[in-house]
Amino acid sequence: MNQNDFDQCLQELSKRQESILKLFLQGQNDSEMAGFITEETIRRHIFNICKKFGLKNKDSCKCSHRDDLIDLFVRYKGAWVANCVRARLGYPKWEDPDSNRYIERTGSNFYLEQVKKCRDNAQVIKLLEKAVKSDPSNPYAQIYFNNAKARLQGIPFKVGVVVAKAGNDFHEFASIQVLRGVADAQSNFNEKGGKDGRLLEIDIRNDGNQALDAEEVAREFANDPSILAVIGHHSSEGTKAALPIYEEALMAVISPTSTSSQLRGRTFFRTIGSTKAVASKYSKYIQEKLKLDKIAVLHHKNNEYSQTLMRDFEEVFRGQIIYLNQDISNPDLDIEASITFIKAKTKAAMVISSVETNSVAIAIARENHKLQSQKIQLLFTTSLPEIPTIEKGGNAVEGVILASPCLGENSHYVQQAKTRWEQPDINWRIVTSYDATQALIEAIKLSEWPTRESILKNLERLNLSVAQTSGFGLSWSISDYHSNAQRKYCITQICNRRFEEIS
Repeated sequence: MNQNDFDQCLQELSKRQESILKLFLQGQNDSEMAGFITEETIRRHIFNICKKFGLKNKDSCKCSHRDDLIDLFVRYKGAWVANCVRARLGYPKWEDPDSNRYIERTGSNFYLEQVKKCRDNAQVIKLLEKAVKSDPSNPYAQIYFNNAKARLQGIPFKVGVVVAKAGNDFHEFASIQVLRGVADAQSNFNEKGGKDGRLLEIDIRNDGNQALDAEEVAREFANDPSILAVIGHHSSEGTKAALPIYEEALMAVISPTSTSSQLRGRTFFRTIGSTKAVASKYSKYIQEKLKLDKIAVLHHKNNEYSQTLMRDFEEVFRGQIIYLNQDISNPDLDIEASITFIKAKTKAAMVISSVETNSVAIAIARENHKLQSQKIQLLFTTSLPEIPTIEKGGNAVEGVILASPCLGENSHYVQQAKTRWEQPDINWRIVTSYDATQALIEAIKLSEWPTRESILKNLERLNLSVAQTSGFGLSWSISDYHSNAQRKYCITQICNRRFEEIS
């Protein structure tokens, strides 16, 4: 048998056979594998698996076909054979040549740099433990540490996570927040022993908020049978590009950050409300709190998120919308003239920037801040991450209003996360990412034999309590397709360099 023959045989296995095979190669005996089926059924499955690979008992030993099966997998798919099984048959420990492939540059952490050069699993775990202790606020270190222990335990459940590291502060900050929430849920699950002795491994990828890169990442995940589901993508544009690929693969994808109301599909879920919910919140606040019936709007016309929020706002706002002729993505936009035009028409303006045009929103705030008389009340959107906005905007962004997912400041998880990440404030991306990971973990736990199909089915009917989430619980909205109905939007204002919920 060669590699092609082996791969062909492996593809012909049923989902149940593959699940039993993985448990067998992990070192479980017939009674441990049986669960809700009989040991005789387990033996029949293993016999049929061996038969499919052309293996038969030798006259001298009734169970020799099982050892032959292990030999075959050591040769052609070594990552599936646990070290305890290898040791019994005299094989050396498995050192995954690709185990550190996705450890990327995450700052100046000496220990993480050393991990990329190391091929000894025991040493990798020691280095990663030191990386976590030396930089407790770094979620990459925590996730890689969890991953190394999960691989050592044997045949982990693998989930993909897609962030957007595109070389600017807005992307970097948002990616870190998402990974902190993921790391917390992964740590909790693994520290409690996982499911059936199997822990959770997180495969982190970067799509740079670019549609083509998002498609490439989605194809890689869809073509990797070990990836059960995906958390991401970050932007609505990335998710829109990747979603058809996940739909074809019947692969669940849960986004903690993509809000476009146009994102729909059987396999798509999100732990945040859509742009429809955001638009309603803005409309109500502008008319009931600001007492305005006119609002100026600037937006990024060729951006999925910005364009969808604009359309959804038009549907619900009952006052007059004053449009500016120029797109904020136009590098020739005259910001000073725009501020002068808005001030002559109304008292407030909503700037619907995208992750690519957040710096333009900051520039608009700075120009508005120069006004000597009454300044325009600016409303920004969730595309603007907290700390970079304050650092780049300074005093100019004081008083800016945003609608963002309610945090649940007093929840047990939020308080715990502040301590874990050594942060005075926890933002919404952490909690929605924690909830997304918790949802997938629960779908895995509810599956007798976790597969893409079983996880998708479990997600569709999933309900999580307040204690199982970051503070609000989770259930899928009927009116706001597959969004978390339990997490509403709150009005936040920048006050004294902090984002504070005011309504």
